[in-house]
Amino acid sequence: LNNDALVNLLRSGKQEPVQLILQEVRKLPELALLFARQLEPDSAAFMHVFQEHEKVKEWGFNDTTIMTMFLPNTYEFYWNTSAGGTLERMYKEY
Repeated sequence: LNNDALVNLLRSGKQEPVQLILQEVRKLPELALLFARQLEPDSAAFMHVFQEHEKVKEWGFNDTTIMTMFLPNTYEFYWNTSAGGTLERMYKEY
């Protein structure tokens, strides 16, 4: 984007989706960091959601099995998607 296009994009409030490439990771902190590098919430927010979100147990996951929900692929998110919104989107993709 050139400067004019960027200013117009910011003024309009529109967003361009972020291409998030989810590679194979082995641990939740690595996954949280991967999301935090591309999206607005920090890794602590993602860790909290992965471990404490009320839907995790409702969906039948625990601290160990939740990693199976995150399949390697390329996903599109808006950069300001909340940590909870990210988790719910990943469950829909699962």
